[in-house]
Amino acid sequence: MQNPFKRDSQIVKIKAANNEYEFLLKRNGIFEIDGANGKTTIEIKNRKVRVIDSVCKNKICVRKGFSQNIVCLPNKVFITVTNNQNEFDTISQ
Repeated sequence: MQNPFKRDSQIVKIKAANNEYEFLLKRNGIFEIDGANGKTTIEIKNRKVRVIDSVCKNKICVRKGFSQNIVCLPNKVFITVTNNQNEFDTISQ
């Protein structure tokens, strides 16, 4: 049984070019992130995340597919899926 008090709060955290971004993992969409050398395009779909395009030469981040952790070293983009740190899983009186 699912805990009715626990929020669905998995988030996608992205660090790139001295900026940080957060998206809810349940939010589908395509997003452009400014990296050190240009744009990296990510997709969030069905509670998964992947890089669909980047300015890097080898496209290793694109070939990785859907994953919990993705790194594009040439463009300095770092993507992780994590639980929101403000999440509560119990109630106290």
